[in-house]
Amino acid sequence: MRTLSVVLCLTSVPAMAAPPAVEPRTITVTGDAEVKVPPDEVTINLGLETFDKELSRAKKDNDERIKKVMAACKTAGVEESRMATDQVRIEPRYNSGSSYGGGRATLEGYTVRRGLQLTLRDVSRFDAVLTAALEAGANVVHGIHFGTTELRKHRDAARSLAMKAALEKATALAKEYGMKPGKARTIQETGGRSWSSYGWGGRGGGGGMGSQNVVQEVAGAGGVEGTMAPGMVAVGAGVSVVFDLE
Repeated sequence: MRTLSVVLCLTSVPAMAAPPAVEPRTITVTGDAEVKVPPDEVTINLGLETFDKELSRAKKDNDERIKKVMAACKTAGVEESRMATDQVRIEPRYNSGSSYGGGRATLEGYTVRRGLQLTLRDVSRFDAVLTAALEAGANVVHGIHFGTTELRKHRDAARSLAMKAALEKATALAKEYGMKPGKARTIQETGGRSWSSYGWGGRGGGGGMGSQNVVQEVAGAGGVEGTMAPGMVAVGAGVSVVFDLE
């Protein structure tokens, strides 16, 4: 009887390597937009400074002036709930003393300072209120800011325009290579801002290279009577979007 012996030789076969992942084709663009609206609110920051050799008299004079200013502003149309006073600040004033002989500085008196903030929802009353406040005793104007009470609404509108601007930019760039933008992979807001043309030498926060900019003016109420022209309040938004390319 013959015996058949079988020997099996097992050899390991290396697995087929997976093909390298194909990087998706994308395009990254930014879009910026501005919505310009007429202001419907103005904030006036005033100051009252008084000086006297006696602290009590300087403080009393300041108290009397602030009352007169607030009363005058109320008569001019500012609601009492929209007036806010700052804390009293007291600073002693010294003379420099004699330049020769080692003279010592001596106390001349005290300066008392207090701030007053006024908020007007009727911008047309601006001139009348500011004039009344100055005539009643306010002697420092710290700042004036024109704004809008519908900031969120206008910022949402600006953001929507920025998104459209980004898509238009991506479409124009992709078309040069026979492609078009597909779905958005990522969307990032690059910041929102608002400013008034009054009191500013310029404006900040523009789009950089590769950005698409849109400016839209929203019609509003007529001009403000008087010597003040507050201009427009600009509300801006910016986005950075990564699109697939098809």
